[in-house]
Amino acid sequence: FGYGQVWPKWHYANIQKAILETAGVSTKTTDEQVLGKLILGNDDTSMAAAALVVRDTWMGIGSPKNLDDYSVYVNFTRKYVGPAISQDDLVRRWQIWQKNFR
Repeated sequence: FGYGQVWPKWHYANIQKAILETAGVSTKTTDEQVLGKLILGNDDTSMAAAALVVRDTWMGIGSPKNLDDYSVYVNFTRKYVGPAISQDDLVRRWQIWQKNFR
């Protein structure tokens, strides 16, 4: 949901932190509809959720330096988007990745 297209199912803790820090709402819910409404209802929450998830995901794969390595991209994307990402979406995102990291 939101700017980073962050799916609650994979990133509950970061989303809950973003909601607390930007909207002042403390929540322990994992209900995706509730979290989606909170993310989409506040631009700052949406951006914070995306930034927190990207940071933690990148650090979680070891903060690699070689951005042209397809395996780095796949590892990051599967952790960021979720393991069920389709091959078509991986290819679409790889083209965006290459455009922005060259």
